Amino acid sequence: MKAIRNTVFLICAGAIALTSWNARATTAVIPTMDPDFQVSVSPDPIESGQPLTVSVTGGKPDAKTFLVYSVNDLYLCAIYVAELKVNVNMCTPHLVPQFQKTDAFGNATWTTTAPVVAASQRIRLQALQYMHSSSVTDVTIEP
Repeated sequence: MKAIRNTVFLICAGAIALTSWNARATTAVIPTMDPDFQVSVSPDPIESGQPLTVSVTGGKPDAKTFLVYSVNDLYLCAIYVAELKVNVNMCTPHLVPQFQKTDAFGNATWTTTAPVVAASQRIRLQALQYMHSSSVTDVTIEP
């Protein structure tokens, strides 16, 4: 059996770090995204350097929720997060440093400031919970 290289996230004290490991496998389990688990951003369009809110709806209630993003990514990849048992559907994901806990209805929000950009940039967002991942949301930050 040939060894294959996998990329995974490790969660330590609420933080996620990207690492690599070698494994032997003959089959892969590919978790699916939940179409009811959504990420949205307001305002729309997003303006460079201005306040914005990222909202998650349809998540599991009272659960740690991680938000990942990528800049100008085609999201043709599926990176398996073993500790959460989900896929990140981006090739170059970055973790928003602070996780949120969803409320009793499965909703959570992050409030931040959009990065300052000189040209339009496409951002992809995805929310992750244990055994639960949202669909990928595309947004554009305008200068």
